Amino acid sequence: MVPSFASLHIPTVIVSAKSSTEPDDILGRVQLRNGNTIFVPGNLLQAYEKGYAIIFDEIDGYNPEVLMACHRLLERAVVTLDDGTIVNPAPRIYMAATANTRGDGHGSDIYAATNIFNPNSRAL
Repeated sequence: MVPSFASLHIPTVIVSAKSSTEPDDILGRVQLRNGNTIFVPGNLLQAYEKGYAIIFDEIDGYNPEVLMACHRLLERAVVTLDDGTIVNPAPRIYMAATANTRGDGHGSDIYAATNIFNPNSRAL
């Protein structure tokens, strides 16, 4: 049996895919706070900086733009945000991905239920 992140006491962030997900939805966005615009990091960037486990759920359902926005994280590189904020990766980062298809967003006859439940899945 493979141990789970929870059993290893590793905090975990699950980033779920939807056809409407945009990079700002998972990385963070500029918001108005007390009359000032500031960048508020999303759970993904916070997990990246703190060394939490990151699970990309239904990764083959993400829009290509979302995966491109995550590319620096997958390389364990320093991320520089549009406002100049620098996000350094934690010394140890755990990443995993799940999928319900054969990897191309389409289930064929082997994954028939995926086609029914995820009609907007797109090939990456």
